[in-house]
Amino acid sequence: MMKTYTVKYKDQVIAQSNDIIEDCGTIYFPLSSINYKFLEKSTFRSSCLFKNTAIYYHVKVGKEILENAAWTYPDPDPEKEEIKDLIAFVDELLK
Repeated sequence: MMKTYTVKYKDQVIAQSNDIIEDCGTIYFPLSSINYKFLEKSTFRSSCLFKNTAIYYHVKVGKEILENAAWTYPDPDPEKEEIKDLIAFVDELLK
């Protein structure tokens, strides 16, 4: 039986799936498992030598915001193609 991974913030389910990809200890969720009403695009970007540029999102529930708590690699290095367009979250949100 596959484990179901859940991302929660302020008692709200932000993402949930058993169809995840784990890369370097980070859990990546498919886009279909994301509740986008809780994500707000951030202007923050970061760069990884192996994954290229990450685009970040704030997780927002009501007036509570966890800044830059989710990220995705829309154009990863070809060796990391399996994480393309998947979304990862900070560990503290994984349940």
